[in-house]
Amino acid sequence: MAKLYLFLTAFFVVAQLGLDAQNNIWNNSSGDGLWSTNNNWSMGVAPTSSHNAVFNNTSDANCTIDVSPVVKSLDVNSNYDGTISLGSNTLETAGNFVVAAASNFDGGTGKVIVTDAATVNSAASVYDFEINTAQNTDNLSINQAFSINHDLTITQVNNLNGDDLRVGNAIYISDPGLTGNAYISAASASATITGNPLRRLKVEAAASLELLSDITLDNGFTLAGSGAITGNYKIILGGDADGTLDFSGNVAADVEINFSNPNKNAAISQPFNMTGNLIITQVNNLSGNSEIRVAGDITVNDPEVTGSSTSFVVATGNGNLSGTGALRRLKVEGGASLQLTSDFTLNNDFSLTGDGNITGANKLIFGSGGTVNFSGSIPNLEINTAMAGQDVTFSQTFHITGNLLVTQVGSLFGGGYQLRAGGNISITDSAINGSAGNSISLVLAGSGASSFQGAGNGSYKYLAVDKDNATDEVQLSSSDIFIAIDVTQGILNLNGQSPTANMNIHSGGTLSGNGMVDGGLACEANGVIRPGNSIGALTITGDFTNDGMLEIEVTAITSDVINVSGSATVNGTIQLIFTFVPMLNTNYSYTVIAGAGSYINSPAITLSPAHMLNGGFPTYANGMVTVNLSVLPISLVSFSGRQEGTVASLTWRTASEHDNDYMAVERSADGRSFIEIGRVPGAGYTLTPQNYRFVDENPQAGLNYYRLRQVDFDGAATYHGPVSVAFKPRETAGATVSLYPNPAADWLHVSWPSPTRQPVTLKVISLTGRQMALYQAPAGVYTYSLPLTGLQAGSYLLEIRQGAKVESEVFIKH
Repeated sequence: MAKLYLFLTAFFVVAQLGLDAQNNIWNNSSGDGLWSTNNNWSMGVAPTSSHNAVFNNTSDANCTIDVSPVVKSLDVNSNYDGTISLGSNTLETAGNFVVAAASNFDGGTGKVIVTDAATVNSAASVYDFEINTAQNTDNLSINQAFSINHDLTITQVNNLNGDDLRVGNAIYISDPGLTGNAYISAASASATITGNPLRRLKVEAAASLELLSDITLDNGFTLAGSGAITGNYKIILGGDADGTLDFSGNVAADVEINFSNPNKNAAISQPFNMTGNLIITQVNNLSGNSEIRVAGDITVNDPEVTGSSTSFVVATGNGNLSGTGALRRLKVEGGASLQLTSDFTLNNDFSLTGDGNITGANKLIFGSGGTVNFSGSIPNLEINTAMAGQDVTFSQTFHITGNLLVTQVGSLFGGGYQLRAGGNISITDSAINGSAGNSISLVLAGSGASSFQGAGNGSYKYLAVDKDNATDEVQLSSSDIFIAIDVTQGILNLNGQSPTANMNIHSGGTLSGNGMVDGGLACEANGVIRPGNSIGALTITGDFTNDGMLEIEVTAITSDVINVSGSATVNGTIQLIFTFVPMLNTNYSYTVIAGAGSYINSPAITLSPAHMLNGGFPTYANGMVTVNLSVLPISLVSFSGRQEGTVASLTWRTASEHDNDYMAVERSADGRSFIEIGRVPGAGYTLTPQNYRFVDENPQAGLNYYRLRQVDFDGAATYHGPVSVAFKPRETAGATVSLYPNPAADWLHVSWPSPTRQPVTLKVISLTGRQMALYQAPAGVYTYSLPLTGLQAGSYLLEIRQGAKVESEVFIKH
């Protein structure tokens, strides 16, 4: 019985040994060095799928694989000194692939395939390598960096663990669920990748990886390396676990961050540089201590992207910014520009930094409290914090080219800095605290008309008007409380409002319109105060000091008025602007400053239109201006003439007219003796500018002098002019004479096409008609040089006369 037991035990042991792979050792007994020769192997047969093909010190002979063998494993020991050459064949192993030294294996152009759970521990490289395990639960371990000179194909495997698979050409991944901690590493300048998701991807220094399809990194991904990623497809960073960007190269492709789990994070370990577009679809935090740097478009559709204080999304080029989501950290570098193609929100204690610009017709929204350290400009801004009491702090002056809307905020901090809006400022938050000691100043800037609309009971620190042009107007549309209002340049129209503030009108600034300043008002030299609105009143509850210009519109019975509760110190100038045609030699008195306070100093008085000063002698005392008017018949703005074909055209413009019956046009050949050649009816009485034109159909050749004789209804006349017109008759139009150089300094050279048959007279005439010099060129010449040393710098007319033929040319003396 004991013997039977021992027999059965021995039988099962031998049977079990028969089931395990057997070592088939290379010995090259036949001496031909061929894999397929049976006698070259210890088992007398070439290795099969049940054999471990072993190379050791049994034989150091080289082996040429002349077939495409299938083995259980390949084990090339360190004590083997030969070389195994695969050629163009395929070696398939269901187990380990172990090569101790790089010189032990020459992959040729063949392929190695691993078909089962195994370990790859090869110091030698292969040409093509495929992983296709029998079960999707089988794992593959890479015990040292493994170089694949050409293509890597991953068809099926569970985990790919260990060291790097370094690929020189194409990476094909058809396994739908590849995991593990081993890197698939692009190792050449011509690598490509296509297929299903993977976990770890590296692009080595000086290597380049082209995307031939969208590539997803998931399952706790890591993207590493310092090479380049290119292609017309995108990298998708996602999965159900946190991922890491540890890549310092450049991604010239699009990148989408889209985790399947919204609570997972992407950690940024070093600057991640992209020249493509960034799409953020779903992620919890952008964490880490570095930046995502984007030269292309930035699209954010995740409603709440948070992150650390250093993990900024940085715009480095000229792209678009859009999306339905929100960012926490945004930076626009100097020289970069982002165009808002939709409204875009920053929230979660946001930070906006940089020196670039944000453009477009849409608006940036501050959806929470945050900090702004941005020296560029943005198009439009809405501040609408999620909760009342959240503050926004500005670390430098902030520029908005368009409109500012404040819907909800605690305070706008930034003492010493300005929040400058080129468009309108509208504040609907009635609880805003804008008067704190370190609150930012609100400034209406830019060009064109704009407005300030507060909550009506808002409290703000400073409001300023600092427009691009002195004629740009800001309309005040609410009565709020300010520490001060400054008008630096442009017009502030009170528009019937009553702001509480001490107001300062600086040089280049203007205050206009009806309303009340609940405080003091001071106007600097070259500032303007324009009260009322034909006719109107400005009320000042404090003191009033004027060193600038008060523009007071007057009618026959009343005028604009400034009502001052405190003292009025009136220097500068008061200009009376007449909106009616006054009676001659009539006294008019106007109270331009009224109130219970005191009146100090005497301003200068001017009248508009200016010709009304003729004998007016206006005076000022205790807020009242008195003037006796003796007006000029017309206020002539311009008077000029020029040749138009065969006629001389005269035009003139008047600013106002008083008792103007008509204007006679007179002409002279010498500037002294004039004759009347026509009349133009006047406008009588008007303060509206008038334009006139008269055509002389028979001008003389050469210089013609014209003047206007203005005649009143009572026959009194006043002269204006003269002006000169150099006229070339039709038969001489198109000059045959040339002057050079022109302008000239010392000599003016005159030439004509051919020698003359008779002497030529050359006369230099000033533009007022005075003869300055006279020369005569003899017959038979065609050039003549005129000395100019005796002439003052300016424009002159040269009259060239040859018999009955006369030409005139203008020249300039330096």
